[in-house]
Amino acid sequence: MGPDLTAVGSRFNRRDMLDSILDPSRVIDDKFRNTAFTLKDGTSVVGMIEREDGKAVVVRTNPSLAQTTTVPVANIASPCFTGSA
Repeated sequence: MGPDLTAVGSRFNRRDMLDSILDPSRVIDDKFRNTAFTLKDGTSVVGMIEREDGKAVVVRTNPSLAQTTTVPVANIASPCFTGSA
């Protein structure tokens, strides 16, 4: 899973593209960043945040599926960014 790269040559210079190929995890777009949530009951939920409001966070735990998990904000003990999908 990742972005459409068909127009990347018109947006970035060769040096930036080579840098991204050699070190692909240096810059991760937020929409592809995984977040691990530790819940108050000791379990965890890991995935990409689809949307959030003051009451809940909707997490896509598998980028290949449309299935999401809704996590109530009140149940979150701590969030931690984990890197790319």
